[in-house]
Order: sequence, then C-alpha cells, then structure tokens
Amino acid sequence: MLIALTTSVRTSEPVRLTDRPVTIQVALPQEVVARQKATADDVGALLRIEGVSTDPPGTATVRVFVERPAATGDTPVSDTQFVGYFTLVPRSSGTADRKDGQSFVFELPRRLLIPALDRASIHVTFVPVAGATARATIIVKRTSVELPRLGS
Repeated sequence: MLIALTTSVRTSEPVRLTDRPVTIQVALPQEVVARQKATADDVGALLRIEGVSTDPPGTATVRVFVERPAATGDTPVSDTQFVGYFTLVPRSSGTADRKDGQSFVFELPRRLLIPALDRASIHVTFVPVAGATARATIIVKRTSVELPRLGS
C-alpha cells in the first residue's frame, strides 16, 4: 500500500483555469530532493491537487502534464510527460456540492523529477479539455508534491 507523508510544499495562490492551459511552478520539498539524489530506484513522488471545483458548478476535464509547459489540447496523452487527468461532475440536484472541492493524487515517476532537482521545483501544466469549460471556471486551490512511502 502507498501512504503519503504529511509534509508537502503547496502553491499559495489558487489557480483559475478557463479554456487555455496554465503552467505553475510547484516547489519540491527538501525530503523529495534528498531522496531522489540519494537513490537510483524508481520511487518518485506524489502530485497532490486539492480543492478542485468549478464556478458555476459544471462538468470539466483537465489533463495534467509535468515538465511540459508547452502542452496544449493537441498534446497527446501518450506524451511521456502526461501524468493523468481528472474530471469533475456536479452532484445531482438536491445535494450540496463539496465546499472544499475535490482532491486528486498522481504518481510522479523518478524520471520526471531528475531534471528538476537542481531548481527544487517542477512545472505542472493543467490543460482543460476543449469544450469542457465552456461556461465554467475550474479552480485549483492547492497543488503540492510529497514523498511516498511504502507501508503495510
């Protein structure tokens, strides 16, 4: 089982996505940098994206790339820098939406972290899928990187 440590470095300002890709720089915690420099195994890190919502509530899909600031809607998911995507779907009427938003976690392989160790940060590019944000703004409150650990 994979369990995340509680320490992480987070972006301080929320990110607002409309119809264009947005790239942010996310700091790598010291323990992530030290672990990557000290070992040659394939254990990487976790990318945590928290507090994700849409305003007004709506459906949205966002692709996530690391160390590919030029990613666009035309960048294929077969690209080696693609780490995954998330989809938001509003709850059925009569139920309250999550006020704190939704959270998503992606594994970051070591190969994506190695080029970023000297600057101790990674570039994360959010690419809204065409048509998915026609009437809504996607809000990402926090983005962080943390060191995974194997546990029982």
